[in-house]
Amino acid sequence: RNISLVQRPRPTPGYGTMFQLLLNCDLYAPEHVGLCSILVSAGKISGIKKAPDCFNPIMVQELQDLGAQLTDVKGKKVVPGFIDGHVHITGGGGEGGYKSA
Repeated sequence: RNISLVQRPRPTPGYGTMFQLLLNCDLYAPEHVGLCSILVSAGKISGIKKAPDCFNPIMVQELQDLGAQLTDVKGKKVVPGFIDGHVHITGGGGEGGYKSA
């Protein structure tokens, strides 16, 4: 096994994982990118690899060693930054109270 000279950060127990790897994402950013793997670090996208160059097994193992959470989204659509833009037509949510929306 290779030994890294760089000290690797470890996730703090009780605070979730530092890294999350989303596998097999159908990515839109906003144009259709296609099948990808996405690495999320501290809640922000830190890497995207398009198929067939997705994260290799060695890198995946190293991420798991760091405590990364791996999630296979099985080809579901991923749209980073998408915000639910629904509107309450009859009120509830406007700046001036429930009648202002």
